[in-house]
Amino acid sequence: MSKLKADILSKPNPFEELDQWISKRLFLQIRRLGVFTEPATSSGSVEDLRAKAGVLDKYARWWKECCLEILEQHGYVRHEHGQVRLSDHRSFDSIESEQAFQASWDARKAAYLQDPQSRAVVQLIDDCLQHLPDILRGVVLATDVIFPNSSLEKVESIYKHNERADYFNMQVAETAKAYLALLVAQRPEGGIRIIEIGAGTGGTAAIVLPHIAAFQSHIREYCYTDISNAFLVHGKTQYGTNYPFLTCKLWNVEEPPAQQNIDLGAYDIVIATNVLHATKNIRETLRNAKAAMKKNGILLLNELTEKSIFGTLTFGLLDGWWRYEDEALRIHGSPLLAVESWQSVFRQEGFGSVFIPEPDAGRLGQQVLVAESDGVIRQRVMTRSEEGAANVRPPVAKVQPQRQPVPAKATENPVSAAVSGTDVEAYVLSALAEALKVSGDSIKKDVPFADYGVDSILGVNFVNRLKDVLAIELNTAIIFDYSTVDRLTKYILQNHQNEIAERLRQASAETADADDSEAVDDTQNDMDHAAPTTPPQPFVPPSSNDQEGRAPEPDASQAGPVRNAPVTRDDIAIIGIAGQFPEAEDVESFWQNLIDGHDGVIELPEEYLDRQRYFSETRQPGKTYCQWGGVLKDRASFDPLFFSLSPREAESMNPHQRLILQESWKGLEDAGYNPKTLSDLQVGIFVGAEPVRYAASNFTGASEAIVASRLSYYLNLKGPALAVNTGCSSSGVAIHLACESLRNHETDMALAGGVHAALDRLALVSTSEIEMLSPEGAAIVWMRPVTARCCRKGWGWSSSNAFRTPLPTGITSTA
Repeated sequence: MSKLKADILSKPNPFEELDQWISKRLFLQIRRLGVFTEPATSSGSVEDLRAKAGVLDKYARWWKECCLEILEQHGYVRHEHGQVRLSDHRSFDSIESEQAFQASWDARKAAYLQDPQSRAVVQLIDDCLQHLPDILRGVVLATDVIFPNSSLEKVESIYKHNERADYFNMQVAETAKAYLALLVAQRPEGGIRIIEIGAGTGGTAAIVLPHIAAFQSHIREYCYTDISNAFLVHGKTQYGTNYPFLTCKLWNVEEPPAQQNIDLGAYDIVIATNVLHATKNIRETLRNAKAAMKKNGILLLNELTEKSIFGTLTFGLLDGWWRYEDEALRIHGSPLLAVESWQSVFRQEGFGSVFIPEPDAGRLGQQVLVAESDGVIRQRVMTRSEEGAANVRPPVAKVQPQRQPVPAKATENPVSAAVSGTDVEAYVLSALAEALKVSGDSIKKDVPFADYGVDSILGVNFVNRLKDVLAIELNTAIIFDYSTVDRLTKYILQNHQNEIAERLRQASAETADADDSEAVDDTQNDMDHAAPTTPPQPFVPPSSNDQEGRAPEPDASQAGPVRNAPVTRDDIAIIGIAGQFPEAEDVESFWQNLIDGHDGVIELPEEYLDRQRYFSETRQPGKTYCQWGGVLKDRASFDPLFFSLSPREAESMNPHQRLILQESWKGLEDAGYNPKTLSDLQVGIFVGAEPVRYAASNFTGASEAIVASRLSYYLNLKGPALAVNTGCSSSGVAIHLACESLRNHETDMALAGGVHAALDRLALVSTSEIEMLSPEGAAIVWMRPVTARCCRKGWGWSSSNAFRTPLPTGITSTA
């Protein structure tokens, strides 16, 4: 270590010269976006220039705080009076000068690539710059460049096998080893536990594990964690055999460890290399890391502490770089913290002492800090619903060898044989199982890929396997648009049926050549499973015995009087209904209340009206004279996990959003549909709803516009999603719009209705002040004197089908 330290600290910074080359290359690539080409036409505001260049919104901060600042620092542009202008720099006045620079850079790059200390850095940044215009415009994903074919090789070489990375990882390893020696002396019985946060490609583990191997008999666990399954698979493969105490777990350090099966107050050493900065809130992150530590346990933090051009033009292109919300603690234009900021936050979060093993190493723009826990654990208090969900995890299975699905064998006319959905589904399942290194049996077809830990890295691996086995072209981003096995299978069948048919024909022919007799014996069996050669049929209403949510084709021989009745183009059928109302938990109870003349109005419970403070029989400012109303019994009852929502997100949703999800599902089931089979279909959502005063913790939870679109998003519906507010007529207008949408062929099915579940003290007081409410709790409109209204809450939802000759299609509504 001493020789390595002396060597690296005595050398000049190798990246100072590289930065000059890279800034020139950056300027050239930005010009390819159509900006800064001519002085007379290359000025504008930061946003105007971004729009002209076609740079995506998600790169707005990168464009402003990084790209333009780098160009200004190196003299290519200047800021004047809110405008960015091309400077007098003349590096690229002509095509010839650009070509001369490219030739010079190619020669210099070749020299860099010969040096093992700079090879990985130069290779990665050159690749990112080469694809920069396409990345900024969304043509290419940054992850596809940084992690090509889901490979970790490019990034892995940044974090190990070079003297700079090895130097800082060695500091972590030697500090961990020294602390282990102290622990063993104090606790010879062993049971020492170590956890690494964001272990990633294993750059730190590769050095730490050999250093601590001598204490193997005293080590109970070295827990290798990350938020990506891809890195866990890598860690287990690389280190699991040689270090039997190694375990692998998913851990997002932004969330409390107890919710992720990480034991509280259990670990003697916590290691984090270049990971904690990549979180939204450093204070919350440190609390979560500290919660896993024993009292007097140590956190070994290995972090970049200076902003660099390399980081900006590589990892700065990834979404995670810009997730931070506590800008005051960060270095401008980056998620990094300076050493002084780390020390300050450590003290504020209860780390008793902070030690820097090698203070002189700071000149390299990186530092190792050692912080000791005071044993105090600060965690956000979980609600009951969160406690129930804390142990819910994506399915995990033991790694098992995967077999390729066997395609259907050729029929008598193999060239025209249709593609079976079962075959494609089997390929999708197999590719996903291989990418995740799990058994295919553990994967559910309707569970989002993200729930299994598929991210942009594993997604590349998954999609590439599909492309290879099916011989089709797929963009990695397709798994985010078609995010389950079911949805992706349908997409592939719809868009690549002919290509796959040819692929299966070739595979079947090969199988037949290998074993003719087996092919003959199995032909009839395989034909039984072949998909029909007819194209997909239009949307039709289901029958009660159709398990897939679709009705069988009409049988003319069984047509009855109703089937023979004339059907006009504009006929619309209400095929399902659901709702909750005062004193009526469902529609059937509501009908019975109408028959019995029961209005559902009751004296308001205490949680709705504090009578001592806000009620008076005589009219008084700030009080209501009405203590009656219609309320929903189970307004707050909601199962978030059923809808793949976290309990925290469910709490942030206003009651209207929750009721829409819940009752629309019931309405669709009442119509005979499995709601999940409506994915990708033209189904519209029309909801009458007024704004509510709900203290949501985020925008989506409070927004009335999301009332309709949340259901549309969850079911992946392709029709319009509208929230309507026309006062008391909102539900009627919503149903009218749904009918018009059906008649205009915008939708094949519609769900329409209304919701109001926001009765509260403020509503009672404000409506009392303008004498809108009835003191008796009833409104008798045809008698004198006319009394005012009584506030009620409720939710109604119906499903409807519009019939268009010759085949019926569908609509669902709520009312």
